[in-house]
Amino acid sequence: MVLFVVVVILGGLLLIDRYTLHGKYVEMPDLKGENAKVAILKLESLGLKGEVNDTGYVERMAGGVILDQSIRPGDKVKPGRWIYMAVNSTQERRVALPTDIAGNCSMREAEMKLRARGFRIAPPEYILGDRNWVYEIKVNGKVQEPGSMVSVRTPLTLVVGDGQVEEEYSGGDDFYESAFTDSLSGSSSKGSEGDALFE
Repeated sequence: MVLFVVVVILGGLLLIDRYTLHGKYVEMPDLKGENAKVAILKLESLGLKGEVNDTGYVERMAGGVILDQSIRPGDKVKPGRWIYMAVNSTQERRVALPTDIAGNCSMREAEMKLRARGFRIAPPEYILGDRNWVYEIKVNGKVQEPGSMVSVRTPLTLVVGDGQVEEEYSGGDDFYESAFTDSLSGSSSKGSEGDALFE
């Protein structure tokens, strides 16, 4: 009976040791810059499992190559471990144009906002209007609506005023001017009536 218990215990330890791959490790390779399919095959040859679970976009790198990996190169991992990777997208990153630029800010402010979002800026196009005031944004010669999705690699052309026309009046100026004139003429006529009473 004692012998049976000893055999069971030893057998269990051996099975646990084999199941957990105790003492067996694989050095994690550096997969960055490699094609995703090649990277997964390399992991499988080491007894690891690979899966692409994220994408990014780096302009200077080819599409479909590894950008990042869940385990750092050189780390020791057990065979059978899942390694998750991010790959470079084959499509250029697209970003929505801000809604507060066209008709709302100067060229300098617009350039700062757009560059902060990763856009490229082409030389401006000038039209008759207030100096350096942004009226429209164009891509490849076409006016873009605020919120349009545009590739960050495509240069944006700001349509700005050339300074030949300055804002001269507001639409309500005529109303206030006529109201002011009427009040003056009314007070002067009342004044003349009052003067007549004291004569």
